[in-house]
Amino acid sequence: MTFLELRTSILGYLNRPSSEMATVVNTTINLVLRSLQRGHQFQVCETLVKMTYPAGQYFVTPTLEGVTEVLRNIITVGIVLNSDKTTFVPALPKSFSEICKEIQSRKESSAACVDDSSIVASNEDLKRMISTYYFSFFGNKLVLYPTPSASKELLLHCSVFFPDLVADTDSNALTEAGADYVILASLRLLHIYMKTDVRYAVTDAEVAASRETLLAWDRDIRSAAPLQ
Repeated sequence: MTFLELRTSILGYLNRPSSEMATVVNTTINLVLRSLQRGHQFQVCETLVKMTYPAGQYFVTPTLEGVTEVLRNIITVGIVLNSDKTTFVPALPKSFSEICKEIQSRKESSAACVDDSSIVASNEDLKRMISTYYFSFFGNKLVLYPTPSASKELLLHCSVFFPDLVADTDSNALTEAGADYVILASLRLLHIYMKTDVRYAVTDAEVAASRETLLAWDRDIRSAAPLQ
């Protein structure tokens, strides 16, 4: 459903005019979507993107090619080895505090950074690369350690937050697959505006059941639509 369709459905149930309640309903819909995404990392919100990590930078704010959503988390990082970007090896995850301790304990110049621009991906090369680099995503910063002496092409498996709905035509995967949940959860929050209306009220059990239906759909999403 689009933003307009969600709002129209909710206003119809509340039996209130758009001129009176549209702003409140818009805010509630976005509040429900934010809460839904913060409470669960949806597989449908995962994607594969490329970025360039500049030389000599301890950390960077990731700039992701073709991604307009808000970055939530970086799940894995691959270092691209060849010019056609088909071969890569993983950087290993490490906490930001562990990386800081290593930086403090030894000068980075003592850690050899592999120049992989001309690597032919043999097993030994891959082993050496895998053991060389670590990554951490802290706040909104990506850290690649040891700090590379040359820029690196990275392939990131990351998750994103869908942005707030603004235009009437706005929609996303959650408003399409989870429209029932968005409507029910919004009505549960907006029941105070029904005052003494004796119509059937939305229950917590109904909201929970529609949420579980949405989560079950998301659990099956990867086999139906692999990451591109």
